Amino acid sequence: MPYSPSRDSLKQLPEHILKPQYHAEDLKPGIIHIGTGNFHRAHQGLYMNDL
Repeated sequence: MPYSPSRDSLKQLPEHILKPQYHAEDLKPGIIHIGTGNFHRAHQGLYMNDL
């Protein structure tokens, strides 16, 4: 039976499966830039404008 990804389903996984060792509540949203040049700038500018 497949698992739906959720915090509760992590508890149902077998012990040999690695699980995240961080608390999701501690995460903060952010932006990471991978790449160079105007291609990234145009897309990041559009994204920031949509926010």
